[in-house]
Amino acid sequence: MTQTTLSLTAVRRRVRPSRTLPFLVVGLLLAFLLVFFVLPVLWLLLAPSKTAGEVVRDNPLSFGSFHQIGTAWRHLFAFQDGAMSRWLLNSAIYSGGSLILTLAVSVPAGYALALTKFRGRKTLLVITLVTMIMPQATLVLPIFLELNRFHLIGTVWSVILPFSFYPFGVYLVYIYFGSSLPGTCCPPRASTAAPSGSSSHASRCRSPNRWSDWSRSSASWATGTTSSCPISCCRTASSSPSRWA
Repeated sequence: MTQTTLSLTAVRRRVRPSRTLPFLVVGLLLAFLLVFFVLPVLWLLLAPSKTAGEVVRDNPLSFGSFHQIGTAWRHLFAFQDGAMSRWLLNSAIYSGGSLILTLAVSVPAGYALALTKFRGRKTLLVITLVTMIMPQATLVLPIFLELNRFHLIGTVWSVILPFSFYPFGVYLVYIYFGSSLPGTCCPPRASTAAPSGSSSHASRCRSPNRWSDWSRSSASWATGTTSSCPISCCRTASSSPSRWA
C-alpha cells in the first residue's frame, strides 16, 4: 500500500505542469517592454550631453560632457528671446488658475448638493451626472460659443475656464461629504442594542465589493437621495456604537 501511494505521488509530480515557463514568459515580456519604452527616454536624456556630431557618431547611450549640457540649457532658454521662460510662466498661470477655480466651484457645490435640501436639487444632480458622462468633444462647440459671446477668445480665460469645467469633481465632493460626515447616511441608534434588520444592513454596507458601493453612490446621485450607506460611514457607526447613542 505504501509503495502504491509513493508511486502515485511520483506520477503526479511528473504530470504536474511546471511553473517556470509562465514566469519565464512574463519576464521576457516585461524585459521587452522595458527595452522598448525606457531606452528611447534614456537616449533623450543623454542626447543634450553630446554635440550634433557626437549624437550621430558615438554610441547612442554614451554620455558626452556636462559642459555640453550647460550649453544646451543656455540655447534652450535663449530660443526666441526667452520664449521658454514665458511658456513655463503661462503653463503655471493656466494650471494654477484652473485648479483654484475648480476647487472654488466643486467643493461648495458638492457640499451643498450632499448636505442641503432645496428646490431643483435632484434636477441639478441629474444634469451634473449627464454632463460628467458626456464625451468631451460634444462640449467643445458650446464652450466656444459661450466664450465668443462674452468676448473672451484670445484671453487667458479662454484657457482657464474650459479646464475649470470639471463636473466629476463635484461628484467626488458629493460622495465624500455624503459618506464621511456622521448622520448623513447611517441613522443614529438609540442604544447599543442593534435592531433586527440593522445587522444585515451593516454587513451589506461593509461589503468589500467596491463596484456595488459605486453603484449605490451613483444611484443616490441620480435619485437625489443619500440613502445609500457607504462603507466609511457604516464602519464608523459599527466600530463606535457609543458615538451614536
